[in-house]
Amino acid sequence: MHTTRLLIVYATTDGQTARIARRIADVAGIDADTECRIYDVGEVRPEAIGWCNRVILAASVHFGRHQRAMLKFVRRHGDALSALPSAFVSVSGASSSPKTAAEAARYTEDFMRRSGWRPERIETVAGAYLYTRYNALVRFMVRRSAALSHLDTDTRRDFEYTDWDQVDRFTREFASGMASKVA
Repeated sequence: MHTTRLLIVYATTDGQTARIARRIADVAGIDADTECRIYDVGEVRPEAIGWCNRVILAASVHFGRHQRAMLKFVRRHGDALSALPSAFVSVSGASSSPKTAAEAARYTEDFMRRSGWRPERIETVAGAYLYTRYNALVRFMVRRSAALSHLDTDTRRDFEYTDWDQVDRFTREFASGMASKVA
């Protein structure tokens, strides 16, 4: 039987995207025919892309943009990424509400346009508002954004919106090769 070698590369600011990436690795790794390697985008070894036969990149959105480090990574390795079955997981607060789903899609499309990469699959996933970890300015700005989306604004606590069942479903489909081409 063919072994899937899944590379997962993530960029995270407050840790939620790292949690999602680890969950993807855990779920994909349940299959005995799947081997996973997971890296923070700043720590990816050069040989990692050559090792894998499938790749998932995950990055979060902050103030309308995905992390610059992920954009640089995709630009640097675009040809290799395009030659593999690949997926992009975009993590954002905008994915938390049907009212802002179009906004989440715009963030992802902007990343694709700026990077020049077209993965086989794109998945938008709700992140978290981690108010207790933010400095005063970021807390204020995130609270304003949350209010516009009719999400939680109590800055004394954190709010997780990630749909873990969605993450698990996406992972099983992609790791098994059931991904469908995204235009």
